[in-house]
Amino acid sequence: MLLLLGLLGSGCEGGLAPDGSPESLATREQPIAAEQPSGTAEAVWRWYGDPDIAKSSYASPVWFFPGGGTIICSSTMIGPNLMITAAHCGEPDSLTLSFLTYGADDTTAKRFEDFTCRVLLSTWHSSDLALYYCGPNAQGENPGDKYGYIDIESRPLAVGDAVYSIWGNPLDTPTPSQYDVRFYSRGVITSTTDQGTFTTDPAFVQVNPQTGQPDYLTSHERPIAISTDLWGNYGASGSSQLSATTHRLVVGPLSTISTPDGRGRHALSMSQYLLDGTVDGRDTNTPRVRSANISALGLNPANYTGLLDKDHDRLIDLQEDLELLRGESARGWYALEFESERRNALWTPGFATVTFDTNVRIVRIVRTRYGFEPVLSHRRLNLTPGTWRLSVMVDMASGDVPASLWLGLQWRDATTNVVSSQGRWLTTPAGTGWGMHAVEVTVPANATGIEVVVASDVHVDARLGALNVIRAGTVMNMDSADTRLHWRNDVNGARGRVVPRGVNSNTRTDWAVRVQYDATSPAGWPIRNRQFALIGGRRYKLCFDYKQESSGMGGVMRVLSTGQERVRHTFTPSTSWQHTCTPNFRVTTDDNNVQFGVSAGTGSYLVDNITIEPQRTFVNEPGTDRPGSDISNFNLTAADPLLCEDACANEPACVAYTYVAPGQQGPTARCWLKNAVPPAYPLSTCQSGYLQ
Repeated sequence: MLLLLGLLGSGCEGGLAPDGSPESLATREQPIAAEQPSGTAEAVWRWYGDPDIAKSSYASPVWFFPGGGTIICSSTMIGPNLMITAAHCGEPDSLTLSFLTYGADDTTAKRFEDFTCRVLLSTWHSSDLALYYCGPNAQGENPGDKYGYIDIESRPLAVGDAVYSIWGNPLDTPTPSQYDVRFYSRGVITSTTDQGTFTTDPAFVQVNPQTGQPDYLTSHERPIAISTDLWGNYGASGSSQLSATTHRLVVGPLSTISTPDGRGRHALSMSQYLLDGTVDGRDTNTPRVRSANISALGLNPANYTGLLDKDHDRLIDLQEDLELLRGESARGWYALEFESERRNALWTPGFATVTFDTNVRIVRIVRTRYGFEPVLSHRRLNLTPGTWRLSVMVDMASGDVPASLWLGLQWRDATTNVVSSQGRWLTTPAGTGWGMHAVEVTVPANATGIEVVVASDVHVDARLGALNVIRAGTVMNMDSADTRLHWRNDVNGARGRVVPRGVNSNTRTDWAVRVQYDATSPAGWPIRNRQFALIGGRRYKLCFDYKQESSGMGGVMRVLSTGQERVRHTFTPSTSWQHTCTPNFRVTTDDNNVQFGVSAGTGSYLVDNITIEPQRTFVNEPGTDRPGSDISNFNLTAADPLLCEDACANEPACVAYTYVAPGQQGPTARCWLKNAVPPAYPLSTCQSGYLQ
């Protein structure tokens, strides 16, 4: 039998919890004697080379009482503002949540950031989950938007399933002892049939006649607890356990530890919490629903006694209601990957059958009627007026016409109340596989109620993925969960390495992309991002900061447009941050892949603060010659007029060009750059162009 009372020896503090409740047991940290190798109990910075573990660690804070002191418990962000921890840690009305990242591969470069949180509800006495609301920092950034959050996976678990956890404690060695080390522990599920106080059947929690309040002493234990062999310690209470394959939260807040500073953890699965996790409304000494804190969010506290998930949609009702009410926080970059049930719930289905599949991160839209109508819309992004670029991947199974879907923004004029929209039809013939599309929309200053709309006017069966909404001028700085999401290893498709080693990491948490040599594919591209929403036919420069992590490194980046290289840029990282820009280039389609690679050395370098700088475009004139006003002429390496246009775009004095086909002025194609726009003459072997 696993009783919370059994923890009162050396690692827990009995008696009154910080909220004054006599039955809540507030755990406090206990130092770990020494790290245990191979991921058993190691400082998480040793695992920053694994991008999934690093990502999970950013979203795994610890907490303590306001004003400082020792760590009380660990916790997990499950959304932009909501955090879960163990109810037995004490349920203080207010607490300080502390995030920790490492700016170097050691313990000397710790970067802390604290947020204030208020308790909303808990499932004590029948189980051990507490839910808190954590407000934004002074810059208006929500903790989950900045550090990330971990989605819940509600599948049944089995003995042998691989799991891991991120948690916080001091470390006694090496001396002097280190305060607050974030540890990574991994192991497997050892039992799904344990029992203890935290496995109480909600229907059997009785009122204690001596106190007049419900308590865990009147419990009815059930064999439903999850046990694992993960390392634990006091202070690890409240930490979640994640699937080692999906990196989702599968075991809820840690309730008990069988051996202090050793193996053995016990808690409930998230599946069980969503099945019958219950908020007991009978408590009066320590209400399990904090009415004032919930009311302050604009919600009705009376709705949140009883089951956490009354509608059985595998989401915590209070979280779902809050995010439907408030929507996403306004920002410059939204990555809508369809991988999160919580975020998918913010979409509004239209006149179609809409099915989300979080396993493959797509949404399927099936429409069997005619007439132009929305089939899917998102009105909860809190977008503001300005210029936005949207991108989406589409796989058309069937459609009456090749352009069966429309993507854009819709808004209402705040003065006239007239609804307007702007976007374009996405041409994707059925059966051609996934295609990338990008749209640019400018929303006027008097617009309100701006929403993303996918529409159709015909029969259609299509899958959509990787939808991005990006405000023009937004810097890809890797400092929000959404800007870190789409970085991938272009060698193996795995998540890209994004580490807290950015330009400003010497003073605060600041992320950067790590580009690391891959011996298995030395000529490959270890980092790429296809979600910059570059518009086909437009010209751009990409600028970025870079710095070496290993000596002797050479860097290279390129942009592919539907597989064709449109620009290549080399640079040599040094020990200090440097800034560079690519040449001016034109992407030929919406399907563009930004890649970073290693041109020399076998180590790694960092990239931060990527900016997308639109450039003036050219009016192209096939079959046209514009003789005169020449400033230079030269042979081209290929018979491609775009190479001549690129040359003009990157020559400050050039405003026009003429391309001459091979065989006219020699065996190769020739390019003429001009400082004015001479008169045009028809000539089939030429193509001219001039800056708009």
